[in-house]
This record gives sequence, structure tokens and C-alpha cells, in this order.
Amino acid sequence: QPTSPVPPGLRPNLALDLSGLSQIDVVVDRLVLEEHQRSRLAESLEPEWQATWRAGLKAVEELSHQLTGKPFLQATAARRLEVVTRMAAGEADPRSPPELFFKELKRRTAEAYYTSKIGIHRDQEYKGNVYQPGAYAGFDPR
Repeated sequence: QPTSPVPPGLRPNLALDLSGLSQIDVVVDRLVLEEHQRSRLAESLEPEWQATWRAGLKAVEELSHQLTGKPFLQATAARRLEVVTRMAAGEADPRSPPELFFKELKRRTAEAYYTSKIGIHRDQEYKGNVYQPGAYAGFDPR
């Protein structure tokens, strides 16, 4: 189960059950919650963005049926990992709908993580606009 409840206004069938993949749970939850906090997710997205995600999720379902014989969320954690691994296999040069969607999913997951408190403050140790004493390791024109 996701680590946080489905936000009001989201249809429960849009929530992902990634039990067994706890780090992904946190990132997916964060992405959904941040989008929801901006405004209602399902109603606020641009039609093109909605179409991309609907087509991508459909491609994931089709790949899951092909590999596991089950819908993605009904497959075991190990089988879901198999589906995602297959999607990621073409990351360098994506051609199939699942491979193309993987790039979008990965980009949004990284964006959600690195704009979260955990990603920006704990992982990146961002301190905000503060004086940084010591040698400047900025631009080198050479």
C-alpha cells in the first residue's frame, strides 16, 4: 500500500500499490501529493499530459499482461520489477511505448524526489541562500 492516503478528489484506482518497493512508494506518493497540492490532479493536467500518461499506463498494463499474464498491480513485486526492468532496457534509445513512458516516469520521479525535503535537504544537503566560505568551485573558463 502507498505510505499515505489517496488525496481527496483523486480516484482510488489512480493510486499505485507498490508494496515491497518502499523507496519507490515514498517517491510516487510524493509526486502524487505534490501534484495534488498544486491543484486537483485529474482535472488540472493539460490534455496532452493526460494523454501521455494514460497511453503510458496502458502500455505498462499491456506489457505486464504479456510478461506476467496479470495486470501490473495484481502481479507480485518481483514480477512488477520484471516489467519495469523491461521498460528500462531501452532507456538509451527508447522506441516502444513502454520504453518511452519509462523515460517520462523516471523524469517525473527524479523531479519529485529532488524537489522533496528528503531529496533537496537530506540527499543534496542544500542549505539555501547562505554564504559558503572556502574555495569557490564554480565556472572554469578553460
